[in-house]
Amino acid sequence: MNGPDSTRIEEQREIHAKDLYKPSTELDKKHAYLYMKDRGVSLEEIVSISRWGEKVFITAFGAYGFTQFLGTATFYDLVRYSGALIVFLMLFGILLNAPPPAHWLFFMGLGAAVLLIGSAFWHSWTVSFQPQGRYMMPIIPIMAVLYYRLREYLPQSLITALTCFLFLLAVYSFVFIGLHDVPKLDYVL
Repeated sequence: MNGPDSTRIEEQREIHAKDLYKPSTELDKKHAYLYMKDRGVSLEEIVSISRWGEKVFITAFGAYGFTQFLGTATFYDLVRYSGALIVFLMLFGILLNAPPPAHWLFFMGLGAAVLLIGSAFWHSWTVSFQPQGRYMMPIIPIMAVLYYRLREYLPQSLITALTCFLFLLAVYSFVFIGLHDVPKLDYVL
């Protein structure tokens, strides 16, 4: 029988995993990024010392090769400020111009995004510290649906320009960091 049988999964983890990851390994002998809450690591340490938020942001917007190849601080600042400006334009456009039902739609989308971030953070603290920005990608369609449904209340030309700017930053990251900096493998046939 194939499928999500947790007993079989645990048996296979015990058979095939390295000692650092086996379920039977004592906590103090497991990988340091596993079960950080049980080890006594506080939420504050996850944020300030392990820099969870910063790592999530950077890996969401252009980190290559297990984060060995990154953009410049200026690149990430441009992404950060452009994205924040889009969110603030949507927030203030909706709060100032839209009727109350639109406010509810915006806050439901915002709540879904916050729950997604919170669940990724909780998982990193309680199970496996994996600050990976790809986990935040569902926020993009949430924002897109909000924009589409509430576009009549928003400064469309400014949001479109900022979105195009973010797209150009993504192209820059892929071409000049991802394709340029990451070493290529030579295949011999």
